Amino acid sequence: MTIFAVVALVAVSYGHSNAQTGDGKSPRPASAVTYPIHFDRTTDVPRNAAQPRPTVSYPIKFPTPKKRPALPKPTVSYPIDFSKLGGGR
Repeated sequence: MTIFAVVALVAVSYGHSNAQTGDGKSPRPASAVTYPIHFDRTTDVPRNAAQPRPTVSYPIKFPTPKKRPALPKPTVSYPIDFSKLGGGR
């Protein structure tokens, strides 16, 4: 058990080692991005551009969802007070 504790202590101390081992003269990382970012408006497609065509000549039939039965409508038009029916919880 002691060996396990020593190995765990070494692993934890190695994982939390100080990153300041250099001479302190290393360059700082700089961002390579210039802000604000401008995007070209390449999403505008002219009307005479080629339109994609399907790769198969036959229609592909996808399964359609089955119709669910309509929910029943309540037959009473007044609110029911369940506390007066004696069915307490």
